[in-house]
Amino acid sequence: MRKTAAVTAMTVLAICATWFGAAFAADSPTDATGSWKWAIQTPDGDSINMSAKLTQDGQKLSGTFLDGFDQKTFDIKDGKVTDGNVSFTVTRPFNDDTITVKYNGKLNGDTIKGSLEVKFGDQDPNTSDWEAKRVAEPSSTTQPTTQPATQP
Repeated sequence: MRKTAAVTAMTVLAICATWFGAAFAADSPTDATGSWKWAIQTPDGDSINMSAKLTQDGQKLSGTFLDGFDQKTFDIKDGKVTDGNVSFTVTRPFNDDTITVKYNGKLNGDTIKGSLEVKFGDQDPNTSDWEAKRVAEPSSTTQPTTQPATQP
């Protein structure tokens, strides 16, 4: 009887540990879906605000990037999220050349912190730190239109 009680107690503890582990894992900050904003510093010291809207599906990351330099939107390419590590690439035309920016960072709640690599055409890439913050989606303020009551 004593052995059965001990086995039952161990089974209950194992089930509880599994359940609590799953509950804590569900709260882990590994989903990059949302709107993100950050600023980059130009070589002449100016700050440009950037943003992206990301969608995560498993380990695949897609979305759009809004370049604060000229307010143009570009698709995110090669986006991935693996064990909380986020990476994606943005390529855009610039004058008669191309700018490619590779973003890499660690996702922690509403922050992605890491580095970015900027490559202008055939030049060697430049790297710098990068920190993006998730921002709340703007809520819709549109109310349904109410039709006036008709008079009989």
